[in-house]
Amino acid sequence: MSEEQAGRQRQGVAEGRMSERGVWNAKIKKRLIDLRATVLKPDGSEHSLGEIARHVSAATEDPVSRQLVSKWFNPALNNLPTEWQLPHVAAFFAVAKEFFTDDEAHRTIMKEIADVIALRNVTKYLNDEDTQVLRRDLGDFTPEQAKKMLAAVQQIKAESDAADSARDSRAKAVPLPAFRPPRRES
Repeated sequence: MSEEQAGRQRQGVAEGRMSERGVWNAKIKKRLIDLRATVLKPDGSEHSLGEIARHVSAATEDPVSRQLVSKWFNPALNNLPTEWQLPHVAAFFAVAKEFFTDDEAHRTIMKEIADVIALRNVTKYLNDEDTQVLRRDLGDFTPEQAKKMLAAVQQIKAESDAADSARDSRAKAVPLPAFRPPRRES
């Protein structure tokens, strides 16, 4: 980069404009943070920074500390995984590495994650056998069919909740007769 180009870049940053690389770094940082907040453990908690560090360390055979991973997920810092670490972070969260670098892939994956979260929320109300059947059957559907199935399950649940609510309100509306002990004749 020539001195003139470097000067223009510094001037652009000083004027509040970000370089193209700066924009992508900001996108990657936001996507990292969103991914950790969205892709949760089965118990609903976030993955720990130590878990992520251990996975990336093992995959790259390079030591990655929890403190370094903390910098990746801190919005106030500019630290990001290296180009060798980023695919392993993606693998940890079970997303394609393009999630971080391709806008269309990012939108598609976030939609899929939202669908999984919705399905997980629906299956919370099913017994274990029904949940297993639904998950097995959804695996045989195309994504469009799975969305329709999810919508149908949500509709059934909403109708069931409405029926339960109506039954509960009717039960509360009917007063019970007052209890009177039997009279004893003396």
